[in-house]
Amino acid sequence: MEISNGLGYDILLSGVKITTSDGTVYGDYSLETPEKEIGQGTSKIVEMDLDGIKKLKGEVERMKVSITYVSCAPEVNYNCASTTAPEHTISGRIVARMEEKE
Repeated sequence: MEISNGLGYDILLSGVKITTSDGTVYGDYSLETPEKEIGQGTSKIVEMDLDGIKKLKGEVERMKVSITYVSCAPEVNYNCASTTAPEHTISGRIVARMEEKE
C-alpha cells in the first residue's frame, strides 16, 4: 500500500490497521523508526502480509484502512522529535480485485 502525505507538514507513521470484509484485523507493518517519517508531499510504500484473506483470484475484497500518525507541524512537534505527541487517525476504504501472490 502506498501512503501519500498531502498535509502541510511531515508526519510520523505510528500505525496501520487493515480490516477485511470477514472482520479479520491486520495491524503490522514493516517500518523502522527512521523510516516512519513521511515528508510533506511525499509517499511511502508500506507492505503488509494479508495471507489470511479467504478470497479467490478475481473476487472483490472490501477493506477498511486506518492510519495513525503523529504530526510534525513545527508548532506542535519541532524537528519531528517527539513520538509522544498526540496521535491522529485517518481512515478509508480500499476495494480491490484479488490476485495471486507472486
